Amino acid sequence: MTTKPKTNRASTSLHFGQLVTTLAKYLLSSVVLNGTTYTAASLAALFQAALQADADLDAARSVVKTKLAARRAAYRTALGLLVPLHKYLEATYPADSPVFADLGFSAPKPAEKSAEVKAQAAAKAKATRKAHEAAKAPPPPQKPQQ
Repeated sequence: MTTKPKTNRASTSLHFGQLVTTLAKYLLSSVVLNGTTYTAASLAALFQAALQADADLDAARSVVKTKLAARRAAYRTALGLLVPLHKYLEATYPADSPVFADLGFSAPKPAEKSAEVKAQAAAKAKATRKAHEAAKAPPPPQKPQQ
């Protein structure tokens, strides 16, 4: 039992190239294939067109790969500047300035804390102060041992 070798793009291209170069040698008259009459030159032209389309596609892929790499680098640089630019604008212009909207940024909003959050913060601050004072207090005098 014979098995058909697997075909891939490289082997197909190699086969098409062989057909282009040798069809004229063995096909001396026209031939009818699938109801269409072909000469050696017309068949060779069809296989050559397939090879050219493959080469054009490889070239286009190379260009696309290069352009994608350039776009990724440009995006990485531009995205890295968004936060610093926004911070610069916040430091330069007032919060109600139309500059933020014109540039597509949201205006800075002051943090609004609820009464509960403020109470928790005050309790933590009080506990921290108490702990610091306790740490600074001199240790109690020790009784001499007899």
